[in-house]
Amino acid sequence: MFKLNNIKYQRPLIENSKYNTELLKTDKFFITYANERYFNILYYLIKGLNLYSNITVIIYIVNTPNKKTLLPTKFEEFNNIIVRYISTSDHIWTSKLTVMIDSINFINKSNSKLIYLDADTIVNYSIDKLFEFSDKVENIPYLSVHPDYKEAVNSLYTSLGKGVKIDFKKKF
Repeated sequence: MFKLNNIKYQRPLIENSKYNTELLKTDKFFITYANERYFNILYYLIKGLNLYSNITVIIYIVNTPNKKTLLPTKFEEFNNIIVRYISTSDHIWTSKLTVMIDSINFINKSNSKLIYLDADTIVNYSIDKLFEFSDKVENIPYLSVHPDYKEAVNSLYTSLGKGVKIDFKKKF
């Protein structure tokens, strides 16, 4: 726990699952995250990626503190995934920032390209073409709007600290 602008904040705890280290030897990665409520749609995202792409997928499973819900065994059919677990009390959408920062540090290669996909993304045969249009993220990416977006913004604001300038730079 640390204090940022007089706000107590507990950093999310991140753990690895067992994975094939050969999967990190590539220069392109899809990154996604979900909690147990999204496991069914996450499954179809990974199934679609597995059908149309050979690129490694890093899946972050977001749990609340003192709870560790594991990725269901049906995901074992996919051989191109790396699973990491996050334990945090932050809002699920705020966890996206943790996922992005950790994935950059986890991969730790400056020439890697990362595409962040929400679990409810529908993929098709041209999914790999996204890498032709991607750029490295500057500062932080913009969060997509959801029905209870205000709760996510408040959690983001709290986790980053009051008074922190958030510089949104998005490129489509």
